[in-house]
Amino acid sequence: MELNEMEKRMLYQTEGSERYAILHELTMASRYAKNQDRRKAADSLIKSWMV
Repeated sequence: MELNEMEKRMLYQTEGSERYAILHELTMASRYAKNQDRRKAADSLIKSWMV
């Protein structure tokens, strides 16, 4: 899986080492992000991890 720069930043900034904690934080970022690019990156990461 090839990550773009925004996705790499989001994963680096997430707190937690468990899959659930990271998915929860990405879900919150997707829901409350004001920046459209950040929201798209969070959604993309969530979809790739849910497989």
